[in-house]
Amino acid sequence: VSTQSTGGINAEYGGNIFLFNRVLREKMAFFLVTVFSLIFQLSVNARVLHDVKCDEMMIGVVMWGSDIYSSVTADFDGCVDLCKAVDDCLSISYLTTEHKCFLKNTFDGGKGISLAGGYVSMDLDCPWSVSQDQAAINSEFPGLNDCRKDDANFHGANVRSFVGSSFEKCVKTCQASEECIALTWGGDLSKMCWLKNRKDGESGAAAIDGFTSVNMDCLVDGLENSCSLKDVDMPGEDLIAHVTETFEECRDECEIRAKCRSFTFTVFDHKCFMKSKNNGESGQVDTLGSVSMNMDCIVLPAEEEEEEEEKEEELEVLEKRD
Repeated sequence: VSTQSTGGINAEYGGNIFLFNRVLREKMAFFLVTVFSLIFQLSVNARVLHDVKCDEMMIGVVMWGSDIYSSVTADFDGCVDLCKAVDDCLSISYLTTEHKCFLKNTFDGGKGISLAGGYVSMDLDCPWSVSQDQAAINSEFPGLNDCRKDDANFHGANVRSFVGSSFEKCVKTCQASEECIALTWGGDLSKMCWLKNRKDGESGAAAIDGFTSVNMDCLVDGLENSCSLKDVDMPGEDLIAHVTETFEECRDECEIRAKCRSFTFTVFDHKCFMKSKNNGESGQVDTLGSVSMNMDCIVLPAEEEEEEEEKEEELEVLEKRD
């Protein structure tokens, strides 16, 4: 083999090695850029998931379940406008690649939220804002601090779970769910909320640092009147039904209506059912989340009792005339 031939082979071999190294470096650079971009996107989305707020876009996040219907809109803003125009629409997920808008009738969807490329989601007009959570929840549930079990987890009996913004949002979501009887909040680290369909969960409370759990029926204990019958309904004999903020307001409404003899207040939707007969039409029925009272249970001072008897006699006379 001539020296010229050997030199040609070496040159060709050296050129191939150089080309191979260049391609390898380019592929490695592309791989590293892709990996770092993915890590960055996941970290951004993770921060979004851990700080869900109302009226804020959550990029790369989808809300599963609770669909009212889906429709094609030109852009995300069009999806927002559509939700605002539809009764019961509380949240949306928008699939950017197909311009598809999914309208939801619960916050965070019925099955919670998760990371998903191409989606943008939003809770609209939440009744809880992060800045108002604490004040609102303390006003609505004055016994919450006594009912909450800190560093405790109710294991099992999950209805669903989702990532939320606060413990207060977890309580409000449980209140709005007919199936939810108890809940566990995973704390500020995980921001997970587990809704339960059984008191104390499946196997009772277990000690876990940072977790907080609540049985919703405990919140009824904050109601002030000793005559109240917790988790009791009195069906039938309804005079009128309307919304009142508290049990006490419902009681006061019944007190000023001449024909109101008893009432039932539903804790979860704040409805006040005033009735014309003690114990309603068919007596007392065990019903979770209802609080009832017969008005003649109230113990009055002697003078007030005499005045009340006089009013009763006058009412009887008027009713006979009618």
